[in-house]
Amino acid sequence: MDQSLRDAANQGSIDALYALIQEDANVLDRIDKIPFIETPLHKAAAAGQTQFVMEIIRLKSSFTRKLNQDGFTPMHLALQNKQTQVALLLLDVDEDLVCVQGREGVTPLHYVAEIGNIHLLAEFLKACPKSIEYVTVRRETVLHIALKYDMLDAFRLLLGWLRRAWFRNASVWEKKLLNWQDEEGNTLLHIAVFKNQLHSLRDAAEQGNIDALYGLIRRDVKVLDRIDELPFVETPLHVTASAGHTRFALEIMRLKPSFSKKSNEDGFSPVHLALQNNQTEVVCQLLDVDENLVRVQGKEGVTPLHYVVQTGNLHLLVKFLYVCPKSIKDVTIRRDTAFYIALKNNQVDAFNILMKWYEKTRFNNKFASRNKQDKYVLLSGVGNLLNSKDEEGNTLLDIAVSQNQPQAWSLRSWFY
Repeated sequence: MDQSLRDAANQGSIDALYALIQEDANVLDRIDKIPFIETPLHKAAAAGQTQFVMEIIRLKSSFTRKLNQDGFTPMHLALQNKQTQVALLLLDVDEDLVCVQGREGVTPLHYVAEIGNIHLLAEFLKACPKSIEYVTVRRETVLHIALKYDMLDAFRLLLGWLRRAWFRNASVWEKKLLNWQDEEGNTLLHIAVFKNQLHSLRDAAEQGNIDALYGLIRRDVKVLDRIDELPFVETPLHVTASAGHTRFALEIMRLKPSFSKKSNEDGFSPVHLALQNNQTEVVCQLLDVDENLVRVQGKEGVTPLHYVVQTGNLHLLVKFLYVCPKSIKDVTIRRDTAFYIALKNNQVDAFNILMKWYEKTRFNNKFASRNKQDKYVLLSGVGNLLNSKDEEGNTLLDIAVSQNQPQAWSLRSWFY
């Protein structure tokens, strides 16, 4: 889409729209011929420009069902940007827009169920009853989605509406939807039971109650396995590490070692959460079991070592370097090493510890044996970290000098 047309839609300028049409009478037709494109209607719907939306629909009603390059219709974008008035306006124009499937088969009805917008959910069902029949590419019904995202009010509304539905064969659809299996074979009952188990496990983990943990395992021996199948999830180890229950944490880690490296929905491992909640004993005990947990990358590639450098926890910094020397090599997605993080956060003592560790490593590399298991030999590439650059092209010396830090002078010897 031309930038001028995009600007007109974003600003809601109908005059600018017609000025562009006067320059090129086929401008909207050419857009309509492209199968996946951001139309002026997408832009105006996302920006909440209702009058412009109505005018574009009057000129090109086909735009209402067109997907942009990300797989979304104007209705999807209006919902994502909380433009409720635009969404209802589009509904008045064409009730069937509720059923238009976007990316991964998600309809506007699915979306409002996911976010728990009860008002729009009721309006959508009233306007387009058949929308409840649609499933995503993951074979999830709107009921699955509401339950999956813990939108219980939305789930109850859907159940009540389904039982009162006036459309033909409503009872057949009720039975079909209630027993429908998603791509993993889960019915609504399976999901509900699993959700209940998660809540019970969370309670046990928060209390550090090992007996309650095994009581849940006796009821369902695969309860921990099902949690482990999820790529991003808050495990009992996340919860208990945050709460500081060391024995429960060790027991869970013994049963499911994989939990220790799993990220929750916010991108943090159990060790990250223990650090954030000052649960030092839990951190140390977990590292005694697996020293490589120091290197687990969380959100934006930040490791536990990066975190203790950033916060200036010198005791843990020394311990982390000792138990896992290779952790000093890890970089974030911003290309920041531990050295960079120390300087950028003005953690002078942490920076000095890192430099002393580096100097010690360099010295020991000269005299260490050739044994590949030697911790110091494994660090032979650390020197490159002092010469690396972050995402903005800055070296350590650049940062130290720009912040007028005393480390700048000690760093000069490494570069000159």
